[in-house]
Amino acid sequence: MENKSTNNAHALTYDEVAKQHDTNIEAGLTQVEAAKRLQQDGENKLKGDGGISPFKIIIKQYVEEPISIYEILTSLSDLQMP
Repeated sequence: MENKSTNNAHALTYDEVAKQHDTNIEAGLTQVEAAKRLQQDGENKLKGDGGISPFKIIIKQYVEEPISIYEILTSLSDLQMP
C-alpha cells in the first residue's frame, strides 16, 4: 500500500484507515488505548464558536437583500384572514 496521508481518508478503504490509525474496526480501541489517545491528542472537538444561529441567517437574508421587503409583505398578505 502506498503511503497516503490522513487528508485523503475519504478516498481510503475502511481497512486502510484502520491500519493507518492502528485500530480494529470490529473491536475498536481498548480503554487503555482510548485513554492514551485522549491524553496524546486531546478531545475530539471542533474548533470555533459554534457558527451562526439559524435566526441570524434568516435576519441577514432580509437585511442584505433589497427584494426581501417584498417577500415579507407577500408572506404577511398570505396570513390575512378573508
